[in-house]
Amino acid sequence: MNLPTSDINNMKKRLLTLLAAAALATASAQTTSVFQVTPNPVDTVGDADDIGAHATIKNLTANTINLRWERQVISITPGCETAICDPVTCYSRTVNARNLNMDPNEEGELIVHFYTAGAFCEGIVHLKIKNLNNTADSTVAIYKLNQSSGSKELPAAQVKIFPNPFATYIALEQAEEVSAVRIFSLEGREVLRLEGNANGVYTLDELTPGVYVLALEDKNGRVFQASEITKN
Repeated sequence: MNLPTSDINNMKKRLLTLLAAAALATASAQTTSVFQVTPNPVDTVGDADDIGAHATIKNLTANTINLRWERQVISITPGCETAICDPVTCYSRTVNARNLNMDPNEEGELIVHFYTAGAFCEGIVHLKIKNLNNTADSTVAIYKLNQSSGSKELPAAQVKIFPNPFATYIALEQAEEVSAVRIFSLEGREVLRLEGNANGVYTLDELTPGVYVLALEDKNGRVFQASEITKN
């Protein structure tokens, strides 16, 4: 028997409410960090040979903290390259990790540069920042570049994803522009691709427990939003 559309919509609303409550409970239980990176994710659109995706990292304490950042390129157009600038210096394109000491209440820029070499370039970079004095205190910043082109303007990166962490499925809200969901390992390997659907609920039970990067594509095949997700 087919359910009326009103019943299906009510069921979806109840599911989304439950998922949002679970996500809030999980977030409340997380360890308070001694530093923060804002904005996160970093969504950048540009049209130059060197495009910087800018975030700010801040020491939230009155003590010196010892951090380490590690870069992982999740996906990038062939021929494009990236490099990191932290509050200390800018590093060469081959540097994937560095320690970073921050003075009390210090803040500074944490930038991912995308070098396009005059070619069309899009990419996602995963930057993990760890507190070396507390292994449970870490933050992942996702930097995404969409190079300007003559194509249709990208959708706003405002899709809500929950729960996160998840067990078997995720739900997307404000996802009318999503045509495909792509899941990457932290090594940059695409492990799953799903076509967009009307109800915004995606079963991910075939994934093994771990941390992944979720990328959302629009109807033109361009990634317009990327986030880290965790499967318990």
